[in-house]
Amino acid sequence: MSKSNLNVYRIRCYNTEAVTDEDPYARKTAKWCVNNGYTITCLELAKIIPKEQRHDGEAIKRRVLSMDIDSLRRECQQAQDYDYNNEGGSYVKSYRQFIEMKKGDIIVLHTTGSYTINHPQPSLTFGVVQDDDLIVMSKEEAIQKHGFPWNFINPGKSLTYRIGLMVRKVKWYRQGGLHAVRGRHQVNWLAEFQPIWMGKIGVKTEKYLNQAIKNMSSKKFLNNTHAIDNEWTMN
Repeated sequence: MSKSNLNVYRIRCYNTEAVTDEDPYARKTAKWCVNNGYTITCLELAKIIPKEQRHDGEAIKRRVLSMDIDSLRRECQQAQDYDYNNEGGSYVKSYRQFIEMKKGDIIVLHTTGSYTINHPQPSLTFGVVQDDDLIVMSKEEAIQKHGFPWNFINPGKSLTYRIGLMVRKVKWYRQGGLHAVRGRHQVNWLAEFQPIWMGKIGVKTEKYLNQAIKNMSSKKFLNNTHAIDNEWTMN
């Protein structure tokens, strides 16, 4: 696949909302994604279409991609059943990017962690989007049928009422600790410099995208990560 057709995304799945006393680094959510071959986000954009269509991934894609980002923000604001300021326009843009992902795009799943001895370090898991389909799961289906650890369904954790998940199929290939993988000649562009949960590499300049692709095929990167097959291996 040519670089002109390839996108690279850095993503973190509920690193804040899924924190519990038993799972202080919200690793259960990322582990579930890797073991099931998924990457996920909220189903919030589905609120702009009729309820009977909210579990139709193709209907959501058609509606969302038919609007420019400003129109999408306005419709999302009107459709929310909570204070929209809790999740502003930047999140709407990220949800749209999630829908725009296509087969062959690279996903890098980022988890939080600690550099303290005997605590898990931040991890990075690298995979490739498998198809163009947008899968939709209701909250109940995600929990009961797929075993999703929906820890953030807790009024004390989030004021946002989640109605379900948008899901993309991913083949997860490699994994490594952030401290080993980061660096000038590896994936320094994955650092959590921004609070937004999803970042598309190369939005401002294509050289960052080209460098990211080059770095992920380097010998140093391969030496500092290990192969996985949709199987979470980080402690």
